[in-house]
Amino acid sequence: MFIAALIIGILAYAILGAGLLGILYPWVLCLLGLAFLGFVIFYTVKHWSQLRTFILDLKPETTLDYFLMLMLLVFALIHLMGVLAPEIFFDALWYHLTLPKLYLAKHTFSFIPGDLYYYSAMPQLGEMLYTLGLVIGGQLGARLWHFLFGILTTLAIYIFGSKHLSKRAGLVAALLFISDLAVAWLITTAYIDLARTFFEFLAFFYFYNWYQERRDSDLFKSSLLIGLGVATKYFGLVSLGIIGFLVLISATKKRVAKTFLVVGPALLISSIWFVRAYLLTGYPFYPLFSGILSSWHDFILYGPWEYLTDFFKLSNLPTDWISPISPLYIALLPFSLCVLRAQKKWRIIAWYCLLAYTAWFLIPRTGGSRFMVPYLPAFALLASLPFAVSKQLSKTWQSLILALILAVVGFNGLLRVYINAKTLPLILGQKTSHQYLLENLDLTNAFYDTDDFLAKTIKDSDLVCFEGGQNLFYVDFPYVHESYQTNEVCDYVLVQYQDLDSKYENRVKFIYENQKNHIKLYKLTK
Repeated sequence: MFIAALIIGILAYAILGAGLLGILYPWVLCLLGLAFLGFVIFYTVKHWSQLRTFILDLKPETTLDYFLMLMLLVFALIHLMGVLAPEIFFDALWYHLTLPKLYLAKHTFSFIPGDLYYYSAMPQLGEMLYTLGLVIGGQLGARLWHFLFGILTTLAIYIFGSKHLSKRAGLVAALLFISDLAVAWLITTAYIDLARTFFEFLAFFYFYNWYQERRDSDLFKSSLLIGLGVATKYFGLVSLGIIGFLVLISATKKRVAKTFLVVGPALLISSIWFVRAYLLTGYPFYPLFSGILSSWHDFILYGPWEYLTDFFKLSNLPTDWISPISPLYIALLPFSLCVLRAQKKWRIIAWYCLLAYTAWFLIPRTGGSRFMVPYLPAFALLASLPFAVSKQLSKTWQSLILALILAVVGFNGLLRVYINAKTLPLILGQKTSHQYLLENLDLTNAFYDTDDFLAKTIKDSDLVCFEGGQNLFYVDFPYVHESYQTNEVCDYVLVQYQDLDSKYENRVKFIYENQKNHIKLYKLTK
């Protein structure tokens, strides 16, 4: 798994390099994609015997284990149904997909000033991969990257469980993760949280290897992987702090040196993003603490009662029916603690989970349950501990626990089938993407040319000044947004969710209005 993560990271940085050099052209990206694919094939062929042995070692041993693996495959197919539909979710249409689209149009990876695309100064390893995905397969190509990260994380959980717990525990943990409603939602989107989850869980994986076997090479691998997590999202620094702290208190000698071994390379591999932000904005962590973000992003120190209850709320908030965290992590905690009383070697997993929850509790709540997802693999492993032992819990208790898990997992599966069923007419060719978007896209925050009037009116040689609007991925004509417009001479002014700026008075001619998507189009007069 380390090689897989490493070559994905190298590909993302190669795309970043092409963008910084101003050669972000489709043919360049296709060459990088072919090089990536060629290496994967070469590595697979060269190491096939070892890979075959590794795969055979993961083979289930009992009928129940085969059933659990079958459920994993079923969930993968259910999630794939959702991936095949056009993107409709907020952040993906705001910047995760829109920024790569803008970079491709300019053939360069550039900072976009203003109060709309301030994320263009942040770490964007995931968006680099989405840029390649857009070239090869449009938005589906980009979203398949996120789906892949979800599948790879599930596989990594099973491998961890098989190596350090038991195959049954690994299968249960993998099933808990992939069936979690927060994961099930994310895996169908072009967000980046599962990319961060993949890198950060693998970092914990190799940290745990080091914790058990004390090989410095594992610590170095963990550092590289957490560095890729930081390069995906600023909050990766939180996970770096957690692992660094665990190394500091776990090392038996040379504590500072060991801690630096995990922190130093991680900061080095991710430093390009902070240096770039500093050069562009004068602040390495822009836009955090820069004043440009709303008060919703402020840190709020909650009390002890909230600390004890907020994880429970993640499973039960009635306002979050689409992505709640599974209640199984809490329900199975007493059984896991029972196992940990006798099995000290696994207690570090519990410490990691406790620190991760504490970190989530302290950071701004802008992401809700989504910001807990990178830590769910560890929580899933913690919850699966009853299946890693045979002495602490009887077979009867294990059977009851498994029945509870299958009940919750089955409910989640049925819910996701219900949600993703709306994609079936699209998959079967009974409905077009246009019809799907008209029925499912929230036009109160996203732009979409519902009646194709703009496509028929605005030529490729025209330039539109866009006023208002936020989620602009589906804009298919040349435009500059008011938030970053400089001195471009525009042919049209398109207004969404607001009135026309007074500076255009007596300079425009009204052409078109669409009340469904809240837009007005004006022709600029000479």
